[in-house]
Amino acid sequence: MIIADTSGLYAALVDTEVHHRGARAALEDDPGPIVLSPFVLCELDYLLSTRTGLEAELGLLADVAAEAYDLAAFDSREVAGARALMERYSNLGIGLADASVVLLAERYETERLLTLDERHFRALRTSTGAHFTLLPADS
Repeated sequence: MIIADTSGLYAALVDTEVHHRGARAALEDDPGPIVLSPFVLCELDYLLSTRTGLEAELGLLADVAAEAYDLAAFDSREVAGARALMERYSNLGIGLADASVVLLAERYETERLLTLDERHFRALRTSTGAHFTLLPADS
């Protein structure tokens, strides 16, 4: 199981990205599921539409609709938890998408994240203080 962050999934989807091979291999080597925050989906949709084009954007949405990813739901309690994380790590300037990735890692009891955002996720911890395994960097 992997929790996908925007940067890691973008690299896996866009073959011109520098880290495409590593990100793609991390996904292919993992039995799944690939868990996707709705906030990461929004960021990724925007990046694909502005940097890559409509075809890539629609391809992502088709994959989500076909359940290639486990699209996680967030309720108001979890949004409050994300807000608390953003406040706790205010020195890092994490946003809602990053905070949601941390919360999903806790919900699914995994430390495995697909991300290129080492600056944030090397500093962030689980509620038990555990470090995250950042893929593809730590593979």
